[in-house]
This record gives sequence, structure tokens and C-alpha cells, in this order.
Amino acid sequence: MKRYNQLSLEKKKTAQVKALNTILKDIGEGVLVFGAEVQEHVDKAIDEMERMQTPWFLAERLMEDEFLAKKFKKWAFRLAQEAFYPKLKESVLRI
Repeated sequence: MKRYNQLSLEKKKTAQVKALNTILKDIGEGVLVFGAEVQEHVDKAIDEMERMQTPWFLAERLMEDEFLAKKFKKWAFRLAQEAFYPKLKESVLRI
């Protein structure tokens, strides 16, 4: 099992992208709710995409908002740092 600081630079970037994509996916599915300031920005993006009848562009719209992009990238970085990275054929128990 590896930790974030043991990964190559390329794998660190991949881990951050995967974490960010998970955050954006969970927002789109309504799984995540935030504090008032962040939620206001998220709701605005959701409303805009619903009004335009293009919900599949929500992730892109969220990342166009500089405030949200900064928050989500920082969060994705922290998630990537906290994760464990199994080696090939190493068993993992997820709870």
C-alpha cells in the first residue's frame, strides 16, 4: 500500500483528477451539500444548467466558476493526499 507522497508526479496528478471527478459527479447526483456560500454558487450553476436543459454540462459549469474551482481543486488535493494506493494484486477492504 502506498501513500500519496510515495506516488510519482504523474500518479499524483491522476489521483487529484480522479478525486475532482468524484466530487463533481457527487454534486451532480445531489449527494453533496455545502455551506451557504459554496452552496449558493453550486445552486446557481445547477439552476443555469436546468434552465438551459443541459444538465450534462454541470461539471464544466461548476469548474468555470473560479470560486468553486479553487475550492474543489483544494478539496480534491486533500482527498488524494488522504487516500491509500494499493499495489497491483494487493487486496483492499473498503468499508
